[in-house]
Amino acid sequence: MSGGYNTNYANIEQAVRNFPGLLIATAGNNAQNNGRFPGALNLPNVIGVGALDSSGQRSIWRNSAGVYAGSSGFGTNIDIFAPGTDIYTTDRCVVGVRRVNGTSVAAPHVAGVAALMLSANPNLTGPQLRNHILNSADRIYIGTPIGTMNVRSLNAENAVRLAHGLPLAVRTFGQLHNIRHNTSGSFQLMNNIDLSSNFQVLNRGINPNMPWTPIPNFTGVLDGRGYAIENMNITSAGNGANVGLFGINSGTITNLRIHNSNINLPYDGVSNNIGFIAGINHGTIRNVGVFSSYIEAIRWNANIGGIVGINHGEINTARFEFGHVIGAGNLGGIAGANMGTTTSHPWVRHTEIRHATIGHHLVHVNRAVGGIVGHNERAFLWDSSVHNTVVTNISVWNAWQFSPPMGLIVGTLHYSNLERVGRTNSYLRRGALADSQLAFFGRFWDPSWPWAGNVTGITHILSLPLPEEFAA
Repeated sequence: MSGGYNTNYANIEQAVRNFPGLLIATAGNNAQNNGRFPGALNLPNVIGVGALDSSGQRSIWRNSAGVYAGSSGFGTNIDIFAPGTDIYTTDRCVVGVRRVNGTSVAAPHVAGVAALMLSANPNLTGPQLRNHILNSADRIYIGTPIGTMNVRSLNAENAVRLAHGLPLAVRTFGQLHNIRHNTSGSFQLMNNIDLSSNFQVLNRGINPNMPWTPIPNFTGVLDGRGYAIENMNITSAGNGANVGLFGINSGTITNLRIHNSNINLPYDGVSNNIGFIAGINHGTIRNVGVFSSYIEAIRWNANIGGIVGINHGEINTARFEFGHVIGAGNLGGIAGANMGTTTSHPWVRHTEIRHATIGHHLVHVNRAVGGIVGHNERAFLWDSSVHNTVVTNISVWNAWQFSPPMGLIVGTLHYSNLERVGRTNSYLRRGALADSQLAFFGRFWDPSWPWAGNVTGITHILSLPLPEEFAA
């Protein structure tokens, strides 16, 4: 629908409510806040459309003499923006084509995408079309007369993917960043994403040089398809913050790589959970790797790991290679802590740590350091190994008071079960703390707990060769 009013008309609104399909209407061309009726109606079968120029900013039009000729409407009840400047179109009044400006040529882009979606799935209703179009949109920043606004920008590819029942494609920094607006969705990486690179058009409005802000409370699915997130940089976090690509993962993350990334948090906070994939994992993390990446986090009472800070869920097939995990708290190459309850037992399985340093720095509390897991409590640790790695106490504050348990596999093992673990060319190194408890496993607490029967026979476990899949 090209056209609209500054006043609501009850008979038109009732007709729209009765319409069984999807009404796609223009926002208007007079820079009006909150758009025009009926596109501004908040109904499940209405989409109001604003206009963008080729640089991805709100369209402002001028005539051939350079005089202002109008600009797109904006406001919180305009649902989405689409191309609306210098759009080539046929015209019944001229021969051939001409270039046209306005939300009247932005709205047909959305209508065309809706038609493509119906060709993929003819059973979609008007409200379903609307939801898919809005949920698949990119989030961008545009300038308006009242300041910068975060709005949706039409993404034809992802709208049609949703109509087909496919995950949303993630190709750019901006699309990765925008997962935070749809944390229960399903996503696939389509290529490597460099978080330090210049933005493409759809990434406009987000400073590429700013540190990464973790995506909080993810409950969806992310399939990395073997691609990598590169040059992730995190340099600040508040007390108690969960730090990583995701703050908390309660969904499923698979086939993902992190390369050349850094988490560097100064001595100004406490109780953080820090890992490159997630600060806390309640869900499933499978087939992931972190390479040439470094954590230095001097935080009291922290849980810090190369993959996750603390694991309450499942980690299956993970590698941390050519990096270090240094800080204060529970430290591990995979997880700072792997912790369950009397009724819930998380597990870490089939993991490798290679060419890494896992170490305490400025120790303030009696926490644990392990090559794979710092503190393992009521949890499984299976089929895992440490290669060419140093587990170390780098330096100490009040060395006479604190003595963190350290182990090449785990620092502390509490009511837990270990199977098929080993190490090659790795060693423990004490720093200034001469009385640290250093061992292959570190410290055991109450190994008589019945559920954790496998904490006996440690000598036999030590004598086993590495699992065949780690032999190379």
